Amino acid sequence: MTSKFRILGEWEDDLIWCPSQCYLPIEYNNIKYFIYLRWRHDDPWECNILDEKQNFITRNKDELWFDLFVEYSTEGNYIYYKDSELKDAKKKAIELTKKWLTISMK
Repeated sequence: MTSKFRILGEWEDDLIWCPSQCYLPIEYNNIKYFIYLRWRHDDPWECNILDEKQNFITRNKDELWFDLFVEYSTEGNYIYYKDSELKDAKKKAIELTKKWLTISMK
């Protein structure tokens, strides 16, 4: 059986400044999930995967969130998406979620 990742709708954005949140319904191997993005003043854009009942799915017990970063800076630090870079953060969230589901949900 081939695994299948599908986007089931559009992003639902709740951009009230802080926290700003976005949800995208997806499906992987016929199971429905949501990609959940959150931004707060003291955090960069973060991502998690929610199950169909909108419960968090953890990568491991110590790490709940994916930090969405662009690349390493020349100083070796991550460069994170700003609040104004939501479109790029959404693309990165889809890419990382697909990769994580493919590895973790075999």
